[in-house]
Amino acid sequence: ELPRTTPLREFSDNVAHSNRRGGLHVDDGPRADGETETVFYAPRTNPADANTAVVADFTMFTAYKHPGRAVWLRGRDHRLSHSVLADNAIGATFASSETFVEDALFVGESANIAGTVFNGAPRRGYEFYDGRVGADRVVFANFTAAGSIPSSALGFNRNNGFSVSTGNFAGDVSFINANQYYLETPHADKDGDKAAVFLDRDGDVTGAAGAFVVANNPFLITSGCTPRPEWNAYVCAQRYVGFSVRSDVEVVAPLTVTRDDAAALTLVGVPGSPNSAHGSMLPGRGYTMQFAGAVPLRPRITLSRTVDNEWVRLTLPYPQAALRVIRDFNTSSPLPAAVDLTELEASTGDRYWYDIATAMLHLKLVTRVGRTSATVQVEPM
Repeated sequence: ELPRTTPLREFSDNVAHSNRRGGLHVDDGPRADGETETVFYAPRTNPADANTAVVADFTMFTAYKHPGRAVWLRGRDHRLSHSVLADNAIGATFASSETFVEDALFVGESANIAGTVFNGAPRRGYEFYDGRVGADRVVFANFTAAGSIPSSALGFNRNNGFSVSTGNFAGDVSFINANQYYLETPHADKDGDKAAVFLDRDGDVTGAAGAFVVANNPFLITSGCTPRPEWNAYVCAQRYVGFSVRSDVEVVAPLTVTRDDAAALTLVGVPGSPNSAHGSMLPGRGYTMQFAGAVPLRPRITLSRTVDNEWVRLTLPYPQAALRVIRDFNTSSPLPAAVDLTELEASTGDRYWYDIATAMLHLKLVTRVGRTSATVQVEPM
C-alpha cells in the first residue's frame, strides 16, 4: 500500500498525445494477481502517517488529441500546473479532493485539430467531480463547437451517480472564444447530476463574485436565481451545502427530500450502495424527508461544507418515541427533547422534538463554531 502514499519526486515536461486512454492517468493501480483496481493516491512525507500529507505537483504537462480524457487524477492533494491541454475531448477530470489545476491553458480546437476523432462527444476543458476541486489562473480558448450537447470550457463529469462537493470552484479563469459552461439536465437515476453546483469565486464565469452556478434542478433553484439558457443552468447568489443520509445497517434510498416551498428531490442512492444518499441543498431552510421503503431506525444525517451557525431544519418519520439523538458523534451526551416545536425552532441545535401524534421526528442541524459540518445520528433505545 505504501506506493499509494509515497511522495511524488518529480513529474515535469512530459508530453502525451493521441492515446485511446488518458495521457496522464493516476488511478487503476496493480494488484498482486496482475489485474488492476481503483486506487486513491494520497502522497505523504511519511507514507505511513496520514497526518503528513504533501502535494503531488504534475507540472508542465502537454497533452493533445485524446479522443477521451487527457488527464484523470484520483486521490487528494494533487496539482496539475503550468500545463497545456489541447484538442482533447475532455481536458481534465479530478476524482479527488483538495486537487486543483493552476496556471494552465486549455484549448478546445487548435489549428492542429485535423485528424482528431471525437465520436460526436462534446468537448470539455475542465470537469468538476468529487471534490473539493477547482481551477485557478486558467485560460480556456476555442470551446465553441455546437451540437446536441454544446462544447464548453467548464462542465461536470457526465452521468454521475456519486456525490460532488459544494466547495468545488472556478477561481481566476478567463475565456477566449469559449462558451463558459454547459451541463445537461440531470438524469433521474444519477444523484450526482442533481447535486451539481460550483462556486464562481472571483466572478469570472458569471460576472458576480461569490455566485454559484447550479444544475437545472428545481430543488436547487429559488426566485433569486437567474436562468442561463445557453448553459442549461442557473446563477444563484445564495450558498449551498452538501448533505448526506446514510445508515451502517439499513437501506435509506430511494428517498424524497422536500423543501419548505414544496420543491422536491428524489435520491436513488450511491450506485451499488443504497444505504447512502447524497445531495446539495440551501441552508437556512426547512426540509421534510420521506423514505420509499422501511423507515431506517439508525439514520445518520450530515451537512457538509458549512460555516459557523449555518443550519437546516429537518422533519422525518420515525416509528417509535423511545429514541436517542446524538449530535456530532458525542455519544456520551445524547440531546434532550424539546418541549415543543417552537422550542426546537429557537434552539442552537442542542435538542430535538418528537411528535407522538404524527410519529414525526423534528431535528435542527446547526454547525458549531469552528466546524465545517454538522451531524445527527438517530437510534432506538
